[in-house]
Amino acid sequence: CLNDGKHLEKFISPALVYGSAETCCKDFYTFNNDCKSHSLDPRISGKWVEGVTQGDPWYPVDSLKFCLNDGKHVENFISFGRMYGSAKACCNNVYKLNNNCESHSLDPGTSGKWVEGVTPGNPWYKHPTSKLWRPMVLIPQFCTPI
Repeated sequence: CLNDGKHLEKFISPALVYGSAETCCKDFYTFNNDCKSHSLDPRISGKWVEGVTQGDPWYPVDSLKFCLNDGKHVENFISFGRMYGSAKACCNNVYKLNNNCESHSLDPGTSGKWVEGVTPGNPWYKHPTSKLWRPMVLIPQFCTPI
């Protein structure tokens, strides 16, 4: 339950507005023992809550295997369930097995990956016609039967 003052702009019915977090939790989240504590301090869950948590949310970037808070969560269509209030919360929930997740999230340059808008300069990439990287192709006329 939230008390962010946005109940009118979110068109919340007056029948669904409560005077306390406890009453709201009892009516909607009876099986969630953490509802009241998370409602009173939404940051406790580690989730990013619009209008409550300061700054941009941290969100997982599967191609990088760590989390970013670059402000591009909207244009990347990140759902609220995948937004976190800290790099640590994001990493603990999404990339538990990646021991470098938090350090790479806090300083993406240490990952060796280029992150648009975060890493300075242009990215390095394999030249598409480089002979150094071109796979060898066997030409049948030079092959001899055994």
